[in-house]
Amino acid sequence: MTIDGCTFLTGFERFLEENRADAAWIDRIADAFEQAGGVGSLTNAAIGGVTDDELVRDVQRLFATGLTPTEVAAMWTDLGLTKEDAPDLALLPTSVLTVLGNLEGAPYWARSAANVAVLDRRIASAQHFLDDLDRPDRVYSAAARKDAADLSALESIKASLNPNGRKGPRTLTVLSADHPPLAAVSIGDLDEATNVTWAVPGMGANTCSMTDWTDAAQNVYSEQAKAVPLGRGSTNAAVAWMGYEAPPVPPASAAVFGSDFAKAGGEKLAASIMGLDATRAVTMPTVNVLGHSYGTTTASYALTTEGVHVDSFTAIASAGIPDSIHGADEIHADAVYAGQAEVVKPIIEHWSGDEWAAVGRDFSTDHHQDPTAPEFGATSFGADGDPGLEPVRYHGVHTWYGGGYLDENTQSLQNVAYATTGQPELLTK
Repeated sequence: MTIDGCTFLTGFERFLEENRADAAWIDRIADAFEQAGGVGSLTNAAIGGVTDDELVRDVQRLFATGLTPTEVAAMWTDLGLTKEDAPDLALLPTSVLTVLGNLEGAPYWARSAANVAVLDRRIASAQHFLDDLDRPDRVYSAAARKDAADLSALESIKASLNPNGRKGPRTLTVLSADHPPLAAVSIGDLDEATNVTWAVPGMGANTCSMTDWTDAAQNVYSEQAKAVPLGRGSTNAAVAWMGYEAPPVPPASAAVFGSDFAKAGGEKLAASIMGLDATRAVTMPTVNVLGHSYGTTTASYALTTEGVHVDSFTAIASAGIPDSIHGADEIHADAVYAGQAEVVKPIIEHWSGDEWAAVGRDFSTDHHQDPTAPEFGATSFGADGDPGLEPVRYHGVHTWYGGGYLDENTQSLQNVAYATTGQPELLTK
C-alpha cells in the first residue's frame, strides 16, 4: 500500500509531517497492520473497528488532567468494559495505549492488554529498523531508533510474560516510555487476588534482566501458595516491580550510597500502591511490600509517604533504611520484618554469606540503619539455613547455584512467604 509515494509503514513519519490532518486515522490503521504482522491485508470490519472514534474518546476521558486514581476507577466502571473487550482495546492507537497501560485506577487486565500491545509494536519497530539498516531509503522515527537500542530490554520483558510451565497467570502492569523502559510483571491475578506483594529490586536492576527478577517473584508467589493453609480461601499475586530506575553497581557509580534514586523510586512505588487501593477499593486485598538491598531504601521512602499504608513490609539484605526513619513504628505498615544472612568479608569470603548489604549501610551518606538490629524494632528472621533448608550464600536474590535470598529451598524464601502471608508465628529465627 502506497500513499503519496511513501510505503505505508516505513514512510509513515514523513507522510504525517505532510498530512497532519489525517494523522489520527493513519495511526490507528498502522497499528492494526502492525498487530497483523505488517503484511497481508485487513478486513473492512477490522478497519472499521479501529477507525471508530467512540472507544478512543471514552478511554481518553480517563486521561483528563487532575483525575485521582479513585476517580479514574469510578469512570472506568461507568464505561462497562470487561476482559472480553481486551482485543478491542489492543487495537487502539499506540499513543492511547501507552497512557492506559500505566494509568493508576484502571483495572490491571486492561493495563496489561494495552502494555502487551505496545510492547509488541515496539519490538516489531526495533526489529524492522535493525533489519533495514542497509536501506537508506527507509524512514524511521527517533522512537524506533531508541527502541532498537533497547531491544534486549524489550525482549526480556516479553520473555518474562512466559511462565514456562509454572503456575500463575502473568500480566504486564507497567511499561514506561523510558529508555530502557521500566516495567512490572504480576504473577497471579492482580484484579482478584486476596493477597498482593510488591517485590522491589535493588542496585543494578533494570529490565535487561527482567526475566531474573520475575523468576524471583515467581518463587515468592509459589512459596506463598505453599505457606497458606488449605481451606483458607486465599489467592495471591506477586508483582515483579521494576518500576523505578535503580542505581548502577559501583564502581560505575557511587549513587547507591545516596538516596536520590530511592526517593524518586519511592514516589513511583507510593503511586502504584495508592493505585491498587483505588482499583481494588471494593475488594481490598492484603497488601505487602518486599524490598531487597537498595530496594528496602526505596520502599522505606514509599512507606513513609502520606496516604500510603500496607499490611506488611519485609526487608531482606537491606542496603540501609534512611536515617530520617527512626524505627519500624514510623513505617506505614502493620508489621515490619527483616532478614539478613551472615555478614562476610567482600571478595575474600565470596559465596559464603552476604558480603555487600553491610557495605551499603556502612558507607552510605544517609541510610545507615540495619532493620535487623533490635533497636530498629522490626521482627527479624533467619536466612543462614535451617534443617532441610539451604542458607543464603550471596547478596543477590536468584543465583545459578541456589544461594540467593529468594531461591527455592532456602530458609530466607520460606520466611519471606510466612511474613507476606500474615504468619509471623511460623518465622524461624
